[in-house]
Amino acid sequence: MPKIKVLHIGKYFPPFFGGIENFLADLMQTQRASGIEVAALVHQHQVSVISRLDIWRGCLVYRAACLGRLFFAPLSPWFVWDLWRFMRRTKPDILHLHLPNTSVFWALCLPSARRIPWVVHWHSDVLGDKSPWFLRVLYPLYRFFEQAVLKRAKCIICTSEPYATSSEALAAFRTKVTVVPLGLPDLAAPLVSKRGEGALKVLMIGRLTYYKGHDFLLNALATLPAGLVELIIVGSGELRQALQKKIHQLGLQHTTLAGQVSADQLVALLDQCDLLALPSIEKTEAFGLVLLEAARRARPALVTDVAGSGMSWVVQHSSTGWVVPSGSSAALAEVINMLAEEPESCRKAGLKARKRFESLFAIDSVAQQISKIYGSVLS
Repeated sequence: MPKIKVLHIGKYFPPFFGGIENFLADLMQTQRASGIEVAALVHQHQVSVISRLDIWRGCLVYRAACLGRLFFAPLSPWFVWDLWRFMRRTKPDILHLHLPNTSVFWALCLPSARRIPWVVHWHSDVLGDKSPWFLRVLYPLYRFFEQAVLKRAKCIICTSEPYATSSEALAAFRTKVTVVPLGLPDLAAPLVSKRGEGALKVLMIGRLTYYKGHDFLLNALATLPAGLVELIIVGSGELRQALQKKIHQLGLQHTTLAGQVSADQLVALLDQCDLLALPSIEKTEAFGLVLLEAARRARPALVTDVAGSGMSWVVQHSSTGWVVPSGSSAALAEVINMLAEEPESCRKAGLKARKRFESLFAIDSVAQQISKIYGSVLS
């Protein structure tokens, strides 16, 4: 039986730091090991007028030229040419389109792309309750093409049931939706389960952007006794200077903006922490892959209950972590204070999070579910 050939189309790819980018890389590696022939067409994550073809762990990765970003979207005017040329080279049986991504819309224009089945991976809606005004103004235009892609798709993969049922963009296509969670490969490094002495160590990972809820976490820490909690914030983004200023204004001497870190450094930080915090304020945080990174290392998470987001499904309240109302610094502070006084609760919840990771979120299981979808759309 000939190998299935799959071309993934995404925004970026490692070494770019991002949850979806890491998931795509892990998925491709697992698919390749299972006998699927995979390739990816993405954008250069740094400004470049030159496209580049890489071989990443045996997989072809074509990085299209990118002139920068406009309204969070890569500017790649030659993407349609790159797509046509790369499809001629790879001859895929399936296009696996990762949304949101404006460059995906070029597939609507190419007869060669329209001749083969599409699988859409719906990572998040474009709009949330607190989206910037310019996204709201531009979304009607985006939606026209978005709906055309969804109409053309044979299957739409959504990462959680709450997101699948609440997404307005998917409302007309519910019968096409299949829920498959995100996943991660396990690590060979042994788990570090013993908590050190001293302050409760909290870690937050992700882009420094409006929907992550950094302000609410910082405001929560400002109400707690000095030295009770140490917070490390990992990531880069447009809010770095504003957050640095706020940390200084609140006098949070035990809070650090660590910037970007390597994969090994991230694992080390997870092993050193007691708790992962993800206080996002809108469903743009569709899943929270960092929650799986924490669970993989037996660390519990503190998340917010955002309507439609999968965060409160990934984390089970008072079992594998804690779920509090979105936008409530008081609720965040209450849980953090409780855990500082009862550190054993973190350890127990972390072990439960690890078991849930093993049962639901292993990348091998996720890849198998997606392979079945490929078989279905090809038949």
